[in-house]
Parts: sequence; structure tokens; C-alpha cells
Amino acid sequence: MRSVVALTQDFYHSIEPQGRALGVPADALLWAGMMNVGVVSKDYTFGDMLRVLTRSYEYWDRANIQFEDGAELEAFVFSVVVRLSEGAPIDLIVEYKILRDFCDFMELAGANSDFGKAMARGLPSGPSLSDVEAFNDYALRAAAKFDDMEFERFIPF
Repeated sequence: MRSVVALTQDFYHSIEPQGRALGVPADALLWAGMMNVGVVSKDYTFGDMLRVLTRSYEYWDRANIQFEDGAELEAFVFSVVVRLSEGAPIDLIVEYKILRDFCDFMELAGANSDFGKAMARGLPSGPSLSDVEAFNDYALRAAAKFDDMEFERFIPF
């Protein structure tokens, strides 16, 4: 396990400059690269992964938040999913799967960046992916919870 962690950290440090050049968090590029070479099966593309994770990073960086628990992370994930879907015909479930897979990987393998560490809080069991209407309702409620969390951070008392 120590050898795998050391190899991962070495690889992470070698791709950090490429991540910065692409505007992609290095943890996200590491994960997407591993997924792209078939380490894990997937039902989305390399481009989808980078797009979703880059936008997630932008939202996280703007919010400047470390999540206290998995419920807060889940609220953030759904907030990102809902924001990504606005104005574009994007499948919410695929966006959610990408973020969920990334968060699960960060929790399991360990993160190297602040973004990766924030995303490694552990997500609770998610909503059913087979009932699209119930999934969308769940996503909207969770996104509203994150909006409330953000609002509360700006109240001075």
C-alpha cells in the first residue's frame, strides 16, 4: 500500500504542471487519466470527466469551503450538478456519477490537493439512479441545502 501511495504521489507531482496548464485540478487529472486508460470501467468520456471536475473546482474555489461531513459534500455535489444542467441538455445522473466516482476515489486513494481533500469527505448513500424524477427532486433539495449553507457563511452573527 505504501508503494502505491508513493507512486501515486510521484505521479501527482509530475502532472501538476499539466493540470495547471489545462486549468484542471491535478487530482482530477490524475483520476481522469487513470479512468481513461481502463483502470476502472465507466459510462462517460474523458472530456466529460474533465469538464465536470473543472467546473466543480471553480465552484469549490469560489465558495472556499471545507466540508464538515458527507452531507455537506453531497449538498455541494448536487449544487454543482444542478448548476451544470442549467441552460444545457445535460444528463444530471451522468454528471452525478462522475462527481460521485471522483469523491469515492479521493476518499479511497487519498487526495493530494485541498480540492481533493475536500472532495474526500465521504458521500452518504445517494438517491436511486433508476427513478429520474425522484433523482431530480432529490438533487434540487440538496442544491437548495448548499445554497442555505453558503448564505449562512455570510451572516456575521
